[in-house]
Amino acid sequence: MEKSVQKFNREELRYRNGVVAYIIDGLGNILLVQKTTYPDHLWTFPGGGVEEGEDLLQALFRELEEEIYTKEQLYKLVGKSTKTLDYEWDDNTVSTNIEKKGSSYRGQKNHQFVLKYLGDRDNIKPNEEEKIKVAKWVPISDIEEYLNFEGQKESVRPVLVEFSL
Repeated sequence: MEKSVQKFNREELRYRNGVVAYIIDGLGNILLVQKTTYPDHLWTFPGGGVEEGEDLLQALFRELEEEIYTKEQLYKLVGKSTKTLDYEWDDNTVSTNIEKKGSSYRGQKNHQFVLKYLGDRDNIKPNEEEKIKVAKWVPISDIEEYLNFEGQKESVRPVLVEFSL
């Protein structure tokens, strides 16, 4: 039996706010994470959605604590990018969110932040309950080898240039 899809008009839906953290270590490396649902060649950056009542920085530091067990005090904010990373969710995701959560979102508008990590790199641990299976430091000069989602290189490059990384 085919699953029914909730009808919606995409143009009437808005974008959910999200946050992305480009975490550098001061040694020329940047932190990537791999979600439990990803194959081994797909990587992304820590982050997630902004919850009701949160501002962007509150959401950013909550996500970092949830995903990689790190506290706000271990970071220095380098800056917030002038660029956002916007993407559309597929129709099935939108429909499911409307049906199950009453959500009225068509996708996510991610606000991108650059942070310098001041703690011991060995203290960063992936939280599988938050669907993070691996956290990995890679040289910034090699970052494009890990950016394999469609459009990922093109969206990350301007932020790296903006912050001279």
